[in-house]
Amino acid sequence: MNRTSLQFRTLAAPEIPGPSTIADAIQLQAALHPKRPAIITSRLASFTFEDLGEHIRSVGEQLHAAGIGSSSRVGILLPKGPEAVVFGVSIASHAISVPLNPNLTPGELNEELARLRLDAIVLPNWIDSPLLITLKDRSLGVFRAAQVVDSLSNIALHQVCDVPPPLRKSGVPSSNSTAVVLRSSGTTGTAKYIRLTHENLLTHAGKLQRGFDLSGADRTALLTPAYYAQGIKVNILTSLLLGSGVAIPTVPHPENLGEWISDLRPTWFLINPPLAQAILKNLQSEPDETVDHSLRFIAVGAGFLADTVRIQLESI
Repeated sequence: MNRTSLQFRTLAAPEIPGPSTIADAIQLQAALHPKRPAIITSRLASFTFEDLGEHIRSVGEQLHAAGIGSSSRVGILLPKGPEAVVFGVSIASHAISVPLNPNLTPGELNEELARLRLDAIVLPNWIDSPLLITLKDRSLGVFRAAQVVDSLSNIALHQVCDVPPPLRKSGVPSSNSTAVVLRSSGTTGTAKYIRLTHENLLTHAGKLQRGFDLSGADRTALLTPAYYAQGIKVNILTSLLLGSGVAIPTVPHPENLGEWISDLRPTWFLINPPLAQAILKNLQSEPDETVDHSLRFIAVGAGFLADTVRIQLESI
């Protein structure tokens, strides 16, 4: 009788696939934590993950009906505020979001448009911008974003110019699709445009989650504009993809922490060295004022922060 030895082998546990796109990740958070605040401002009721998930779905239907697909480039030319955040995220979920500086001159915008080859652009409906003249001779779709008045739930897009037939596209994003195109600072030469895929952004969020120990209990404060890499990539998308909130100060000088930090209750934020110095200067100008805060940490990027500034900020 032949005997064979019995061998036991341990099989690796199968990996459970996670979300592959921005929309998937936010819809997952909407399903798991529907009433958790996603976007917070001082003067409005919080926009929950359920609200944000529904807005992303609604905007997707509108974009697809207009001929905007996953490879369409849509410029976001909105001033700093909750509208730029909500539409930046919603459009990146379905097409390629291209945040633009609303302070560009008409000549500068003309240069940017020539390089970017946009299929459509989103403008505010509450500002008569001189940049509209630049767009008159451009062949692209135009949407107007409504300004938030009393609730983020009534935020909406209105199409005012059809996407020209040659520019109409279809398709839904995959993990390898470009989600955001950002302009580099140009500090080492001519400014370039950087493409970030859905996979890039999800991976980056995972790295920050591990590095900063982020969770759904955290909340960031958006102190930089949404057209900065720090703004859209780190503060906004990293937070929302991880199920944590984005607080938006609506005061004219956000470096004055005393005006908003106790109300919005962020646990962290990301700033550059000049803004860190501005915050320190404001805090030092009111030595007797105690700032009621819930911060765990402040992150500084896009440059070197002097040790003296860091130490004084930590001390205060």
